[in-house]
Amino acid sequence: MSLGRVVSRILPVTLLTLPLAHWSGSPPDAPVLTAERPLHLEEQLELAMIEGSDVPDDVPQPVAWDFAEPQPEWKAVEPWGPEQTGPELSRTEDALRIAMGDVDVTDEDNDWAWGAIYIDVPDWERDDWERDDWAHVQVRARSEAEADRMWVGLFFNLRDESEREDEEDFDHFEFFGEMATVIRDGTVQTYSLRADWSGGQWKGPWKQLYLGFWAEKEASIDVLSVTVIPKEATYAGEPAGVRSEVRNRVYSRALYTHTPGRVEYRVRVPDAGRLDLGLGVLREDAPVTFRITASPAGAEPETVLEETYDDKENWGQRSVDLSHLAGQTVALTLETESPRPGTVALWAAPTLTGATVPEKPNVIFYVIDGGGADFMSVYGYNRRTTPNLERLAAEGAVFEWAYSNSTWTKPSTASFMTSLQNSVMGGQTNWTDPVRPSTCTEPVTRRRYSWPTPTPAP
Repeated sequence: MSLGRVVSRILPVTLLTLPLAHWSGSPPDAPVLTAERPLHLEEQLELAMIEGSDVPDDVPQPVAWDFAEPQPEWKAVEPWGPEQTGPELSRTEDALRIAMGDVDVTDEDNDWAWGAIYIDVPDWERDDWERDDWAHVQVRARSEAEADRMWVGLFFNLRDESEREDEEDFDHFEFFGEMATVIRDGTVQTYSLRADWSGGQWKGPWKQLYLGFWAEKEASIDVLSVTVIPKEATYAGEPAGVRSEVRNRVYSRALYTHTPGRVEYRVRVPDAGRLDLGLGVLREDAPVTFRITASPAGAEPETVLEETYDDKENWGQRSVDLSHLAGQTVALTLETESPRPGTVALWAAPTLTGATVPEKPNVIFYVIDGGGADFMSVYGYNRRTTPNLERLAAEGAVFEWAYSNSTWTKPSTASFMTSLQNSVMGGQTNWTDPVRPSTCTEPVTRRRYSWPTPTPAP
C-alpha cells in the first residue's frame, strides 16, 4: 500500500497537501501531543504519520470448517475403557451436536461427563502445518446445559492406546492447550484458544486438532464452526492498528505495524521525560529490529533505542530516557525492519510520562471486598450493618457514585495499588495472571504516573 493512501486515511485533511515525498520529520502544523498525564501513544494513532508498513500480498488465509454442512473428517474420540462413556455425535440444522456421557457418581476419579472430537490437520505429513504459523483456534458453539460448570479445551495429536503408561492413564492427547468456560445460556459464543502454545515441551509435527468438552453432569454442546487463524491474518486488515496482545500472561494494548515501517508522532517532551514500552514479535524465525528516534526541529534524528528482538513468548520491556530533550517539541519515530518484509512488529503500550506528580494529602484506602452499597446502612439499608462506617461518614463525606477499572476484585485492586488502568498494567483475566514485575507499587506521591482516568459506572 502506498504512503499516500495510508496518510489519507489517518491524518487530518489539512495535512493532505504536504509534499510527502520529502519528509524530514513531522510537518510544523502536525498536532503536538503533550504528557501532562501519561500519554499512551497507541491510543493516538489517528494523529500519527505512517510511512511504509505495507500489508503483504501473500498473507495466509484462515482454514475453517462450517458444520452447517456435513464434515465427515471430524470424528469422535473413543474412550479407552468401559469406565468412560464416549460422546454421541449427531447433526442439527446448523451444527454438530456433541452429547457427553453420563457422570459415574460412584467413581470419585471419574465424575465428569466427557466428549471430544478431532480431525487430521490437512497435509501435516508435508510439514505444511507448522504450529508456529498459527495464532488461534476459534470455536463457535452454543449450549443450554444445566451443568454448573462446563469447559472447552484445545489439545494436539492423539496418542495410541498402546502408549498408556498404566490403567489409570486416560489422556488421549500428547499436548494440551488452553481451555475456556462454556457459556450455557443458548447463545452462540466464540471461544478463541491459542494455537501456538501448549503445556509441556512440544515435539514433532502437528498431526491432529482435538477439541475436548467437559461438564459436571450429562450435557451437550452444538459446534457451529471451527476456524484456525494464521498469525499474520489477524493483522492484514490495516497497515497499522491497535490490538490487545498477551505474552506470558501479560496483556497489553499494542500498536502493530508491518516491516519496514515507521510511525511518527510530534510530541513535547515533559520534564524528566521517559518512554516506557514493550517489544513484541509473532515468530522466532522472523526477528524484528526496533528503533526509536527523536528529532528536535532543525536537528538530525537521535537514535534513543535500537534492538533486534525475536522472543515470541515474552514482552521485551524497555524504558527510554528522554529527559535531555525536556521542553522541546520533537518528531518521535517508532521504526521497524526485518529480513522478511511484511513481518508484524508490536509496540506494547508505548507510554510517555514526565516528572513526579506534586505531593498529595495522605490517603488511607480501607477496602471491603464484595461489600454492596445496597446492603450498607451508611447508604440507607434498613438494618444497621455498617455502624463504624457511619461514624466515619459523620466526620467526612459519602460518595454516591463509584468508578472502577474492572468488574471484579483482582484487577480493580491492582489498579488502585498502582494508579494504572488495567489495560496499561497488563490485564488480569483469571486468578493466576500476575501483575507484571516492572509495575511500580510505590505510593502514588512518589511515582511518575498520575491517576488513571476512569469510566463512570452506576
